[in-house]
Amino acid sequence: MEPEVRNALLTEVQHSTARAKLTVQAISIVAVLIPIFLDDRIWVACGALAPLVVCAMAGLMALSQSRSMVMSRLAAPAFVLLETGFFCLEARALGPEGIVWCVPIVTTIALAAALFFSRFPDYLVAALGSWVVLFGVTGGSLLTVFVWYLLLTFAVVVSAIGMVMQRAFSGLVGRLMMARVQFEILANTDDLTALSNRRRFLEELHRALQEDGRVLVMVDIDHFKQINDRYGHPTGDIVIRAVAEHMMTLEGCIACGRLGGEEFAAVLTVPINLAAAACEPMRTALRAATLPVTISVGIVSATAGESVRQILGRADIQLYKAKAHGRDCIAVEGVIAPQPVTVPF
Repeated sequence: MEPEVRNALLTEVQHSTARAKLTVQAISIVAVLIPIFLDDRIWVACGALAPLVVCAMAGLMALSQSRSMVMSRLAAPAFVLLETGFFCLEARALGPEGIVWCVPIVTTIALAAALFFSRFPDYLVAALGSWVVLFGVTGGSLLTVFVWYLLLTFAVVVSAIGMVMQRAFSGLVGRLMMARVQFEILANTDDLTALSNRRRFLEELHRALQEDGRVLVMVDIDHFKQINDRYGHPTGDIVIRAVAEHMMTLEGCIACGRLGGEEFAAVLTVPINLAAAACEPMRTALRAATLPVTISVGIVSATAGESVRQILGRADIQLYKAKAHGRDCIAVEGVIAPQPVTVPF
């Protein structure tokens, strides 16, 4: 898995679980308080539904409340085991009729929890631990109602079903979330250059304008149509990728993107008086390539309270000033450097 995909996936998981945090806590509190006020046999019949709701949300609750993956992995099984022990104690307090409900309760918990553990070993601990808690809480009372070997067989079968459910469901969720993250990356990335596309770059530019000392650089490949016409579109793609590689290595670059066609833009943190020097290595390197390519560059510094549209308009004006001076040069706030040299195509 690519690092950016992994990071985006983890971020998505954290955001998704955080949104459910308040709801999960409310459900858990209600489920814990109900037996305090309803201590009769009606609760035993209805109570089997409460573990289903609580355990179904237990994994999300633990993850949303934990700041690290290690803590979430420890919290989720602990929550399931505590919940199992709580309901078994409540059922045992109701006598023999309550003991009968211990097995359905643990079965519900073991199966429901399977859907909310992303790691198989964590679920294995929670599922098997639930049955251990059941035997530990009820002790010999359970064996007066159930035959021990039948109960043990039932516990093994339920745990095995839960394991299959966990593997299948976690795999499905993982694939769906991975597909979502990959689609988001594709939606924000220019396929040819791997730079941010226009929409994504404008978002990055908007965030960059919240800070002082930002410089916007706009780059246009000179006579790009002639390159395509003479050498073919595959060569044109190579030229575009070469420019993109140089854009990513600009000094002080914090964001860069392909605005469309042969036009690029980048946000730099260097002072405006050093911006031309930061772009000059790119211009000279492209001129010295096997297939000489020239670029026109327009540079402006951001001003307080300026919108994305305004700074793009000013940078575009500088870019056209560079083209008006013969291309193959850099225009910084109206100052042209160096003098253009024509490269015929």
